Amino acid sequence: GIAIQNAHLYTEVQQRANALAQMLKRQAELDELKNKFIHNVSHELRAPLAIIFGHVELLYQTLADGLQPEQRQSMEIILRRTRMLANLVEDLTALLAAQTQEFRRENILAADLIYSMLADYQIQAAEAGITLQADIAPQLPMIQGDMTHLRRVFDNLLSNAFKFTPAGGSVTIRMWAEGDDVIIEVTDTGSGIPAENLKHIFERFYQVEEKGRRRPGTGLGLALVKEIVEAHRGHVSVSSNIGQGTTFEITLPAAGPDKSEA
Repeated sequence: GIAIQNAHLYTEVQQRANALAQMLKRQAELDELKNKFIHNVSHELRAPLAIIFGHVELLYQTLADGLQPEQRQSMEIILRRTRMLANLVEDLTALLAAQTQEFRRENILAADLIYSMLADYQIQAAEAGITLQADIAPQLPMIQGDMTHLRRVFDNLLSNAFKFTPAGGSVTIRMWAEGDDVIIEVTDTGSGIPAENLKHIFERFYQVEEKGRRRPGTGLGLALVKEIVEAHRGHVSVSSNIGQGTTFEITLPAAGPDKSEA
């Protein structure tokens, strides 16, 4: 009767629960294997790539004046591709750190972080004919996180902004506090991102093509931005208009109500 039905039902539920537990365990094992693989490959490639790049760069600087145009072009391609491969290794390493939460936790003066980034990009802005400006509110609360990885976030956003903004355009960083959060916006007056691309923009290896031309890069930059920001308990969003520009907005939790910048 009912007791037998209940016993069958209990057995079926137990079997499904066991099967689900086995699947989850297997998934965890596969994730761990994947992470170890990425870590090992990145570790083994980093040093050889640095050595290759250093020697090729030395050869190029030493021999450049005596090279034929075809030889010079070949050397430049080797340098460029080696740099791209090194960037890919660094991106994979950072992505793994974001996924496994392998971050230092320290209190960071948010404005100091952004001002240092502005200083780093002023020369590039001048050479590109782009106005780089900031609007940073005073006495912002501190944020907590890993300075190296947060710099990578804004490196990626600023690099993207410069990549898609023509001479005469501008890139603006705004920062303000809102409730218990610190908001950072990076806005450019570049070409903009088509609406159909926006929903894919944070996917790994996804690259936006501009007028049929793919810009150079690893395709991991914005995926990294999302992973790192979310690992810091924040979130990132993007809005864009074709021909007008793009805005990335990052929200990060403040370190605490009593910790503000002077």
